[in-house]
Amino acid sequence: MRTLYRLASALALIACSDAASNPVNSKAADAGGEAATSVPAETSLRAVAPQDLSIAFPLPPRIEDQGALLAATDVAAGGELLDPAAFNQVGALNMNSEGPAGKTGEAARPGLRLLALRLDPCFGPLDGSACTPQLRLVFQGLSVTPEGGVQADDGAVHVFVKLDDAELLRTVKQVLALKEAAGGYPDAPLGVHPILAKQGLGGAFAQGLRSIVLEHAGAARTVRVTFFKLLNAGVSTWSFGILENQGGSYRLATIATIARPGQSVSNALAFGGDLSATVDPATSHADNLTLLLDTNKAKSAAPALQQAAFDAALRIENPLRHTPDTIDCVSCHTAMAAARSAEAKLGLSREGNANRFVAPVPVAPTMPATVSLNNLHAFSYLGTQLGVSQRTANETALAVEKVNAKLR
Repeated sequence: MRTLYRLASALALIACSDAASNPVNSKAADAGGEAATSVPAETSLRAVAPQDLSIAFPLPPRIEDQGALLAATDVAAGGELLDPAAFNQVGALNMNSEGPAGKTGEAARPGLRLLALRLDPCFGPLDGSACTPQLRLVFQGLSVTPEGGVQADDGAVHVFVKLDDAELLRTVKQVLALKEAAGGYPDAPLGVHPILAKQGLGGAFAQGLRSIVLEHAGAARTVRVTFFKLLNAGVSTWSFGILENQGGSYRLATIATIARPGQSVSNALAFGGDLSATVDPATSHADNLTLLLDTNKAKSAAPALQQAAFDAALRIENPLRHTPDTIDCVSCHTAMAAARSAEAKLGLSREGNANRFVAPVPVAPTMPATVSLNNLHAFSYLGTQLGVSQRTANETALAVEKVNAKLR
């Protein structure tokens, strides 16, 4: 009871902060980057659920309320959440946007908002060697819909923050403490966090998460920044890139299996739920799903080639078969659409397929009603729709298993 009382007091202090004026951030800056209010890492809960590790925020009801979400320029323990040295190399995230996503550099960065975060206990090689715990932060620009609501513009920046084992466990226990204080939540497909959906961005849970991020993140702790942006060069074209932190400066890294620092996918208009996309360049890996991204070509291909591409898509969704360092960006972001299209258009099935991931902890993503290549978001928003990929659900299931082993 004493622990819960201390937690409730801390959460009350956080919740009473005016999110729009961001006093937590101001105090962090005054203290040289230390978060002003720390969430206690004391809880009676001894296991995590999927949405304790993969947390998506709801969109604010009005654009005036976006201050309740952390901004890319907010100052955490390690400095600003999104290092300008990295973002200045990204360019505009969305050429069609009139909001922050359509701008570059310092005209854009203050307007990017934290819409999702993930905790990964082991980012690294498939064999588990030299793996690093991470906190991942997803930023997007917000704009006003024609109806006056709020939408997230296509394109996103993904910040990878390095943790050690002790800090990972502290972060996990802080999230569990917030969950316990809120009374928990029922099981649900991976999507907008249930407590955030119930309390809103001004609630104690959201403000506690804000404090947790400020305590653990920042430019000095960032090891990698990835991004994809909408170019719309005649057809809808998305460009992907990876920036690696090398002593405080960032360089574009070569993307796995393509021997280039950049990759794009272009999606032409197709009808009847067909896909019609081209990838530049396509992966050189044997796990090549590209055939499935053009439904007409896939339908006319030999059954053995159809099956090989489908098997590749399932392996790419499987975190025991691939990591972001073993397969290219486009393959990761299109695998769910490719696999679902193959099931719908070619009659292929993942049931009994040895290549699919069998989760130790079942995690279902929030699935779109139709197959589309217009939503490439693995765990972020296209407009008002949260994109959650099967790959993200699979990674979350594996993370739950590993974190629970550490908690035990």
